[in-house]
Amino acid sequence: MKTVLITGASGNLGKATVDKFLSDGYKVITTASPGKSSGGNKNVEVHEVDLSDEDAVGEMITKILAKHRTLDAALFLAGGYAHGGIADTDFARLDRMIALNFNTAFFA
Repeated sequence: MKTVLITGASGNLGKATVDKFLSDGYKVITTASPGKSSGGNKNVEVHEVDLSDEDAVGEMITKILAKHRTLDAALFLAGGYAHGGIADTDFARLDRMIALNFNTAFFA
């Protein structure tokens, strides 16, 4: 059985992606923010982790690899959106979007 890690699995794209990989026979591993795991599907392994914490993500990956030995695929779907045009965007907002959309994928 192939194994896939999907971050951002609770979002609309993430839910559809989890369903697709499950229907294709994959073992699906997802992440959830600490305290936000719904327990959901018994065929989905959920790891609660703050994806913005590089050390915590590293520990999670180490645990996953110790248990499963390999990952066949990884989808980094965690992220977010802040509406507004460039004129409305200051560095703090840009920095938050980079941290949420890039750093979380990079750490994983």
